[in-house]
Amino acid sequence: MIGRITKQPSSSKARWLAALLCAVAVSIAAFGSGSAPPATAGPDVSGGGLTDAGNQLWHQDSTGILDAAEELDSFGQALASGDFNGDGVEDLAVGVLSEDVGGAENAGAVNVIYGSGGGLTEIDNQFWHQDSPGILGTPEETDLFGHALASGDFNGDGFDDLAVGVSNESIGDTAGAGAVSVIYGSDDGLTEAGNQLWHQDSTGIVGAVEPVDRFGRALTSADFNGDGFDDLAVGVFGEDIGSISAAGAVNVIYGSDGGLTQAGNQLWSQASTGILGAAEEGDRFGEALTSGDFDGDGFADLAVGVSLEDIDGNSAAGAVNVIYGSDGGLTAAGSQFWHQNSPGIADTIEEGDLFGWELASGNFNGDEFADLAVGAPREDIDGVEDAGAVNVIYGSSAGLTDVGNQLWSQASTGILGAAEPVDLFGWRVASGDFDGDGFADLAVNVVGEDIDGAENAGAVNVIYGSGGGLTEAGDQIWHQDSPGILDAAEEGDQFGSALTSGDFDGGGVADLAVGVSGEDIGGATNAGAVNVLYGSAPAPTATPTPTATSTAPAPVSPTNTPPPDKELGDVNSDGQVNAIDAALILQFSAGLIGSVPNPASADVNSDGEMNAVDAALILQFSAGLIGSLPP
Repeated sequence: MIGRITKQPSSSKARWLAALLCAVAVSIAAFGSGSAPPATAGPDVSGGGLTDAGNQLWHQDSTGILDAAEELDSFGQALASGDFNGDGVEDLAVGVLSEDVGGAENAGAVNVIYGSGGGLTEIDNQFWHQDSPGILGTPEETDLFGHALASGDFNGDGFDDLAVGVSNESIGDTAGAGAVSVIYGSDDGLTEAGNQLWHQDSTGIVGAVEPVDRFGRALTSADFNGDGFDDLAVGVFGEDIGSISAAGAVNVIYGSDGGLTQAGNQLWSQASTGILGAAEEGDRFGEALTSGDFDGDGFADLAVGVSLEDIDGNSAAGAVNVIYGSDGGLTAAGSQFWHQNSPGIADTIEEGDLFGWELASGNFNGDEFADLAVGAPREDIDGVEDAGAVNVIYGSSAGLTDVGNQLWSQASTGILGAAEPVDLFGWRVASGDFDGDGFADLAVNVVGEDIDGAENAGAVNVIYGSGGGLTEAGDQIWHQDSPGILDAAEEGDQFGSALTSGDFDGGGVADLAVGVSGEDIGGATNAGAVNVLYGSAPAPTATPTPTATSTAPAPVSPTNTPPPDKELGDVNSDGQVNAIDAALILQFSAGLIGSVPNPASADVNSDGEMNAVDAALILQFSAGLIGSLPP
């Protein structure tokens, strides 16, 4: 991108023009005439998006971070962001599900790292587990405290609270029943005051504890009844429905001014009245959860992954149930059941695809409806087994619809990387507006990606949103061998084993936290770490000194080939908007030529002048850094 340019005195005109033409030449060489730039792991920050600038690597041996890195801790296996201290900057919770607490092996813990204007910082960081003073429950061997995390303001006090899945918690003598610990936020951050421990033997909660229910293995929070308090959905994928083993269920616990409460709580499964599909052995309904307002009615809706669902005789093809919110909470009215054999959905079901293994919601096209990304990590791509894919289903006033749905993989046109066996693209997904353009973007983990010979080092593809939805333009692939990224790709690192987005520096643009649960720290194998990549908005274009005038053009359509009656930017009338047109404007602005072939098209920003600002806009548009020229 060309920065601020002003007209130079005639004595320096030649030197100025040479610099300008060099910039144009670079643009042509890098981008081609009228084509988008090649995506790289470190993008042109002027266009916005994730960047290596200021990236961080956090682990339990980081300076000031509580506890110490130990073998097999798996720091970074789960992540969540929220503003726990109400300072306007989001904070990061990191699950350490195999942390030893006291003498209890793999009891689990959570580190909390707080955000600031300079990004995440060790100041006031916290370390939570069931042996923390005041926290309910007792650390026991293989409890897996921190196996899942979700944040939400459950009591409406303006501070986000943290729900922590303890998926292997024993309830009484019932092993593996599972529980959820809730720690509330305050102006001092998370505090033990009023903390709760929820399970299916909690007073008033629907359902009953059973061995290996895994209550708390998946979590999501949202306001399903529109009362201003966030509610908590809890996956119980091992729940038996009647005599049907591990069919799965979801408990929903509603928020109030006193926090989460049993009042009005619900238990959903495929045996619930009005819910599509049928409870079958081993379906694991509730293995993945996400929430979003898919129909734009002001009530959050719930998407439930059923990754082992059999579809048309194909075992473990996978499916997703969607249950819609209302002023009475979640309701079966209008519920949906999506899979790859649903009418209009891209691709077809295959055995073992695991459609619904992972879910994320985000408004990828900037309308008023949330959209749904569905991981199918064992999708075969062009004969490549288990390469993985992500289906994206867009929201509408009627809820999720097949219209415009997409299938993304590393074989998709323009997407970086290559589909390889057992890459598992879609193992984890997360959304956030990483370039601040008002469209949510999608981060996709490729947990099995090999990097420079390091097997299963892992990578993350980032696909950016636009007015037309997700697009390959400007996509990125990140890993620990990306230029500028801290640490190095190693075998079994599993970069991307968890993902979450949050504005950790208060800059107004989402940042991405990437779990690397297999990272070795010092001599501690698989101690785990988290890489944090910061987002950036497009750099502003400065206003230069006016230099020449032209007539104002007609509006333009957002394409590099303008229609015949709308030639904005096509200065040489060759049917393309590219760097050649910018060069003509620059030469005219410098006084080296007396006119341009099509002056009516040259005043791109309609300010009555034909100058370097117009040239810069054309260069940005030609490079794909902006989606359209000003009307």
